[in-house]
Amino acid sequence: MLEEKLYSLLTCNPLPPQAVKHGPVTPAHLEQWQMGIPLIRLTAPEIDPHIFVDVAYKVGEAFKESPAGQEHVQRVLEVISGARDTVISALLQQNDAALLSLAPKYRLPVEEFLAILAEIWRPFIRLYGQTIGPSLDLNQWMYGFCPVCGGVPYLACLKDNGKRHLFCSLCGFKWPYKRLGCPYCGNTDPRRISFLEVRDGAYRLYVCDACKGYLKAVDERKAGYKVEDPHRVYISTRFLDALARDQGYGT
Repeated sequence: MLEEKLYSLLTCNPLPPQAVKHGPVTPAHLEQWQMGIPLIRLTAPEIDPHIFVDVAYKVGEAFKESPAGQEHVQRVLEVISGARDTVISALLQQNDAALLSLAPKYRLPVEEFLAILAEIWRPFIRLYGQTIGPSLDLNQWMYGFCPVCGGVPYLACLKDNGKRHLFCSLCGFKWPYKRLGCPYCGNTDPRRISFLEVRDGAYRLYVCDACKGYLKAVDERKAGYKVEDPHRVYISTRFLDALARDQGYGT
């Protein structure tokens, strides 16, 4: 499947350190960060444009093997290559309007354009999170979105001490989060939050009746392994997505 091809491609071809550079995290940055501003909006990294385009073409090759993606991939890549500085700047600034404006301009389907961009961007933002994350005191972050890039969580794990941690769907960064609470809408009403245990409790599906969102989770105490590679676990737990849809939930 496409997800597995992309995973293998980017795992086997890690970015060199010079692909992403960033400045120091200052006390002023941290003060604003504690107020709920993701770090990337306070001290954005520099992205090597040549490596960005190289990754784009590697990702494009994977999309070309997908029947749904063959028609427009080449034009998407030409846009990314020709307007690389604009694309990188919009991604760094999280300027969705600027990205969305490119699709109709070049007669590209928005959904496909954004899907390819997300996969190209993923390794860069993950490298940023890996290098800058140690600067953060995560006990000071109480929010349901990523402290590094502002992305939404797509996986959780329960540690040996029973604490719940979330993994960002974009950069893969991990941060602690309260046991009771929906990270998507902030709902903390125990009457509208529940979870289903699957496979002898090794996996959980947290569901919220306020926003109809769901969150997949691994209970490391029962699963017998620690979540070191969240994206691999996310891909391998599609059965939980199917269960959530069957129950009427969807992120």
